Amino acid sequence: MTLIGTGPPGSGPAIAEAVTAPGHPPGALRRILLTHFHEDHAGGAAELAATSRAEVLAHGADAAVLRSEVPAPAPQLEDWERPRPLLVATQQQLPGGRFTPPTEVTALSDGEILGFGDGARVVHVPGHTPGSIAVHLPRHGSLFTGEAAAASPLGDSVLPGVFHLDRPQALISFRRLAALTTETACFGHGSPVTGRASRVLRRLRTPGRPRPEGVPFRRKRERCSIPCGLMAPVAGPPPYGHPGDQARHSALRQHAGLTARPRAPRAPGAGHRPGPAQPSGCPRRR
Repeated sequence: MTLIGTGPPGSGPAIAEAVTAPGHPPGALRRILLTHFHEDHAGGAAELAATSRAEVLAHGADAAVLRSEVPAPAPQLEDWERPRPLLVATQQQLPGGRFTPPTEVTALSDGEILGFGDGARVVHVPGHTPGSIAVHLPRHGSLFTGEAAAASPLGDSVLPGVFHLDRPQALISFRRLAALTTETACFGHGSPVTGRASRVLRRLRTPGRPRPEGVPFRRKRERCSIPCGLMAPVAGPPPYGHPGDQARHSALRQHAGLTARPRAPRAPGAGHRPGPAQPSGCPRRR
């Protein structure tokens, strides 16, 4: 059995119970795969590894941080990510607990084939952290993105995550995930996409990358007036937004690389298509 991500510190008992509830022994958990070094995704690794003797795996670029050998670098926040209420609200979603580093972390590399999922493959997607990874199961059409992508509560769209160390690199990594053939995508935050996940990932429009042809946006009520593929704001967990928060919606569009195209003023009569000339003496149709 392989676990992808452990949640924050203190998550170990709940995960261990989920493993043993169907009748599996604690030792059935053989691998703990960490998509990046942030504590809300790796905080329970040490306690789970101690009880199950599972191997902890992560990309080599994040392994030293996970072992607490070097400090974790701070994210390069966008302007819309800087307001203190946003950061506080995000931190309040995390349960308390002190992070205990795993004693051993096996380093992974891009393209490495893992021993589960009929050939699960490591996909290095730096940007959120230097060693962020996704896990692709080609034979099953499944993708675990970590925080290289996140489901947006604003509609049926996907965003390239938040709080990155390198946002331009994160966008490049997001495009790499979108190029994979995927039916189901599971994210570090938000509900999974359970059908045609590749099409959903490719809907993101970033600078210099037009939306692929043949992938129309779904039409729903309260559609944003800007053709960005996002819905009008709805309730959702931080850091994404709250009901009626138009400013947050605008910030999300900007974060995703979506910009409104200004409309040029229309001259009087512009766009009018005159009908065919009427023959002399021909009565006008009514």
